[in-house]
This record gives sequence, structure tokens and C-alpha cells, in this order.
Amino acid sequence: MNDSRQSWQARQDWMAREYDELLDDGDHAARGFENDYRDISSLLATYHGRIVDIGGGIGVTRHWLKPQSEYVLVEPSLMWRDSRWMTFVDRFPCLAHPARHVMAYGEALPFAGASFDAALLLWSLNHMFDPMQTVREAMRVLVRGGRLLIVLEDGEPTWSDLWQRQYPDARSGASARLLLRKLASPALGWPVQGDHIPVSEGSVIAAAGGRLLKRGWMGLYLTLEFEA
Repeated sequence: MNDSRQSWQARQDWMAREYDELLDDGDHAARGFENDYRDISSLLATYHGRIVDIGGGIGVTRHWLKPQSEYVLVEPSLMWRDSRWMTFVDRFPCLAHPARHVMAYGEALPFAGASFDAALLLWSLNHMFDPMQTVREAMRVLVRGGRLLIVLEDGEPTWSDLWQRQYPDARSGASARLLLRKLASPALGWPVQGDHIPVSEGSVIAAAGGRLLKRGWMGLYLTLEFEA
């Protein structure tokens, strides 16, 4: 998947503006984290050992991980160091203790191979310059048997998802209309937010190259888990 440096920077600027506006309403932002993580919290609780969170923002993921886990946050953006994020400490006590923060890009993780027991790409893959290279890097740094958890924004449901009503919006028929539109005009593709790049499920599976352990919808998000 190709993305010019200019369009990637435009997407980052868009994201920064969105989060800046969100921080003006801290309670709304905190509830957004709680709602997004609610459906994957039980899965995160099964992760242990050394865990790398790629594009993990302020590191709030720690709130749902085992306390004894060794958590490493990879995040290149300085916007997550805004002091306003600390208003969430009462709801997410882990934020009171700075995470081990490595400023790096997911496409070039500064770690040796087989360094982690688990890797997380939670709502971050659509923001990458090269999503598939990021997936390959995440798998590279995992020990054999390690797990990679990916939560995609703007995930595209399959006909099977709609038929079996696995996709949360299937009952409204809106997703079926979007799929029909895509079939009629393939160039339109599946719609994504302005700060996202489209990421296809098939491309992620091919890039991961490992065993697909889980695939399903957690809330509105397509969730994929792989074993290295």
C-alpha cells in the first residue's frame, strides 16, 4: 500500500486537530476510551510478559493489562505528551506512572527480533505511513508463539459478516448499501475517516504471515489476533 509523505503528514495533522478538540471535553474523551476498550478488555487481560504497544498514544492500554506485564509504548507523536491528558488519571491510574516510551515509527521498530511476548496495534494501523510494513515489524519482534492483536478502524465487513449479523450495523442495512456501492463503483472503495488510510483485512493477514487465532467484530471494530 502506497502513501506519499505529504498525504501521510496531512493525515497526522488532521488527527492532531481531532484530538486537540477532543481534549477540550475531557469527560467525553475518557468515556471514549472506556467505550472503545470495553469489548477487548477481557482479551487484553489474557496477555502477559513483555508487551509492545505500537502507536499506543498516552499508554492507557496499561489499564486493562496485567499489572505485572512489562509494557513498552512506541509512539512518535509529541501530542500525547500534552499535560491535559493527565486529567484522566482518576479514571486511569496507570497514567500517574510514565510508561517506558520509545519514540519510533512502527515501520522500523528499534528492537531485536523475538524481543516481545505480545504486540498491540490498537486503532493505530490506519494512521501508519506503511501499514503492512508495520505488521511485518510487529511479527518480527515477537517470540515464537507470541501474539499480535490488531484492532482496525474502518474495517470492511464481508457479506458473511452481514448475513450472520456479526457486524454491529448490519441490521440497519447501511453496510449492505455500502458494499453494493463498492461493487457498483470499485474506485470508491470502503469509506474511511479523513485521517485514515484504507487497510484491507486480506493484506493484513498476508503481511502477518502467522496463524490467525481470532477474527471477529468487537463493537464496531474488526479485530484480528495472530500467533507468531
